Amino acid sequence: MITRKPKRNVRAALAAAGIVTTTEDHQPGDAIYAQGDPADCVLYILDGGIKLSVVSPEGREAVVAVLGPDEFFGEGAMAEPPARTGSATAISLSRVLAIPRAGMLALLHQQRDMSDRFIAHMLLRNVSLETGLIDQLFNSNQTRSVRTH
Repeated sequence: MITRKPKRNVRAALAAAGIVTTTEDHQPGDAIYAQGDPADCVLYILDGGIKLSVVSPEGREAVVAVLGPDEFFGEGAMAEPPARTGSATAISLSRVLAIPRAGMLALLHQQRDMSDRFIAHMLLRNVSLETGLIDQLFNSNQTRSVRTH
């Protein structure tokens, strides 16, 4: 089982690695990024709450996750091509640390404990998403059919 590591001051780790970040304050309802936007940074919640969602081509919104302090989001910036696959919206007064993609890569290479923490975070998020998807697939009231090609 994957468990969360004890909290470590992310700001201190970034400063120790010489990585420059910016802090952003958001009001409830503020869009932090939108689906399809270029992804140039990973974000870390210092205070507040963030809703991650996606919108289908038909305009239906699905909430993927609701996050709180000491959680990363926008980690898709680490992938190629770096584009936002969903949207992030503040659900309460929030303070978010923006970590440039290059800085996050440097941090993960320089500090093993931060790399371990980030990987654990991504695995936990993946398990959570997978569990939600399985629940949706097998416990939905809608009948689904499987197509073979």
